[in-house]
Amino acid sequence: TCAIPLMFPPIVIDGVPYLDGGCADKIPYAWALAAGFEKIIVVRTRPADYRKTGKPKRVKYPAYPLLAAQLAGSDARYNRQCQELEALEQAGRLVVINPSVDLQVARLEGDMEKLGRLYWMGNRDANAQLERLRAYLV
Repeated sequence: TCAIPLMFPPIVIDGVPYLDGGCADKIPYAWALAAGFEKIIVVRTRPADYRKTGKPKRVKYPAYPLLAAQLAGSDARYNRQCQELEALEQAGRLVVINPSVDLQVARLEGDMEKLGRLYWMGNRDANAQLERLRAYLV
């Protein structure tokens, strides 16, 4: 679903409100590690050197104070995850695929030309990684 905070209302399933999973975990690789998967491929949407600004966010969700606290620290958690991914990849525990260029695509991008360029860049980037992926997956 697309339930980005402040942009969309929560999605209610069986009486429980849900928001986009990125609110809780920006790069959800830890679940795969904890579940014991041996081969993990993480596909990121930003170049390898991209980091969030780290500026604390002030988000007001009076009905959901734990969500507000989670969102307030999300940049720092994202940056820690990026560092962890680099270490895990160096250790051979997983493989990370990053876009080769940051095309500055907005969350709700409507420019179809830009989205098309992003698609074809992803296609080229993935093809450039095929040998490395095959070696890892064997």
